[in-house]
Amino acid sequence: MKKLLTSFRDYCYQELLVQKDQQHAEESYQFLFGAALYCYYAVFLSIIAIIQWQLRIPVPAIFKHNFLVIIIMAVLMHMPFYFFIRWLLHQLSAIPLQREISHDKLVSWRGKAALVYGLGLALMCLVPWGLTELLK
Repeated sequence: MKKLLTSFRDYCYQELLVQKDQQHAEESYQFLFGAALYCYYAVFLSIIAIIQWQLRIPVPAIFKHNFLVIIIMAVLMHMPFYFFIRWLLHQLSAIPLQREISHDKLVSWRGKAALVYGLGLALMCLVPWGLTELLK
């Protein structure tokens, strides 16, 4: 798993390096890495929401009309993902970025990255639908 995540991190860096310059790649590859993995966290949040809805757990009244409370709760819901990505990138930082790769390897990584993105998007659609159908 660590090899897959390291390869994906390196792909994010290389893709940004090809599109822009080294400074942009250095600053933005972590965001691209986290954005790709966010699909999987969104699946987790939707599972929690569907279970709450199916169990008919009421939403507290304070959340219904108070915009500030809604914003605070949204930030608190996404903080675990932020800290997880920071921790994951810290763990992967022990392995240095591949700064020079061949064009063939980049093309190979593009296919794998498309699979990571595609699987995340598919799960974002199919898991909530499947869980809703299962719990009817």
